[in-house]
Amino acid sequence: MTVSQIQNGVRTSGLWIRESVYPSGTRMIPHEHEQPSLSFILGGKLRESAAGFEEDATTGSLVVKPAQMTHGNLFGPEPTRLLSIVLTDPAILDPDASWLGGVFGGYLWRQGGAAVALGFRLSEGLQDRSEPLWLESLVLDVFDWLTDHRPRGSAPRWVDSVEELIREHCERPPKLEEIAAEFDVHPVYLARAFRKKHGRSIGEYARRLRLERALNDLEGTDEPIARIAIDRGFADQSHLTRDCRKIIGCSPARYRRLMR
Repeated sequence: MTVSQIQNGVRTSGLWIRESVYPSGTRMIPHEHEQPSLSFILGGKLRESAAGFEEDATTGSLVVKPAQMTHGNLFGPEPTRLLSIVLTDPAILDPDASWLGGVFGGYLWRQGGAAVALGFRLSEGLQDRSEPLWLESLVLDVFDWLTDHRPRGSAPRWVDSVEELIREHCERPPKLEEIAAEFDVHPVYLARAFRKKHGRSIGEYARRLRLERALNDLEGTDEPIARIAIDRGFADQSHLTRDCRKIIGCSPARYRRLMR
């Protein structure tokens, strides 16, 4: 089994953040890792065999692997560059100590989106030898985006219906009072119940949905950025650009370049 070449790496607060390059055509027989990890493909291609199926992944993909997950890899015809976040301290996964354990609740592949954009920023931070505290903050942002789609706590069943409503109308969401009236609950109770389950307000949840969908459009279409901004509920291109820079640290145009 060929070993990758580690280009950059930082160990901090129970995390090992490292960037590795795998030579073209490298084949790794089925193996396991002792610690759970999250990896971004920054360049190149690979095929991973695990859990009874195969995943063909390219630049802009990320994979979450629990500890002791058996998997094999075949890397593409060009060198493949990966950035990995390895949890080296089991205490981080203690549900009573941190919510981060929810990120590693299962085997998961995703393509594109804000979490991947933050992975590219982590790579830049490693190359620039940024402060560990800044790198840790970016890692937490990555985990935060991934847990957007995983429940954080129990809540009334009608909260699921509220979530469906927001997802359907996130470009132009109704007001809190209108949603509360729809479900015959007090607005304050609605807001608290939603935050309990999702860890953020309804407004922030809708804002992130709009941005995720805009990022998907930037990656998968050639539509002008201004048109994407309007279609996804932003006031204009400047509004989309501000949210992109604030949340994922780069402009829409740069994100589109990174993902192609």
